Amino acid sequence: MSSRSLLVIDDNDDFITLVKLSLELDTDWKIFTALDGREGIVKAQKLQPDLILLDVAMPHLDGIAVYKILKSNQATRSIPTIFLTAMIGIEKAVQLEVNADVEVITKPMSIVLLQEQIIDLYERYSFASQL
Repeated sequence: MSSRSLLVIDDNDDFITLVKLSLELDTDWKIFTALDGREGIVKAQKLQPDLILLDVAMPHLDGIAVYKILKSNQATRSIPTIFLTAMIGIEKAVQLEVNADVEVITKPMSIVLLQEQIIDLYERYSFASQL
């Protein structure tokens, strides 16, 4: 089976390192990273990851803006996205802002829980695309 890929777009380098190390050690996922929204958009277009993990609050170009740009681009619009936020209770606000029923995970979270949510979302999107 070929390796699945995840693009983590987050301005917190320590968080990115934690996610990258734990997922690459415990799963067959290939992890790509970007430290800001602009870099994330370029990498999403170039790498075509299977899934994107996207921080809501980032300087210059926040996660909401990045999501809207990705969804407006033919090459990246179908890539499933999980939002990350340190703000408790913001899930509905994010969903309303992007006008979609998206996954939102609050930081800090268990890395095991994060792995499970990534795999679950990937499998749901893979199954839906086969229908």
